[in-house]
Amino acid sequence: RSDGLHLTPEGNALVHKEVVQTLRGAGLKAEDMPHDFPHHSKIDGVHPERAFQ
Repeated sequence: RSDGLHLTPEGNALVHKEVVQTLRGAGLKAEDMPHDFPHHSKIDGVHPERAFQ
């Protein structure tokens, strides 16, 4: 199902594949790159600010 704004699962998969190929072509791996923000699983929904301290 498409809402006209977001990609379909197939579209997301294609974008992911192309981004990974582009990064690897530049000698980069996403899993080795630093994160600017904590992983979403580390953010408390009640006190989200704690994840940024």
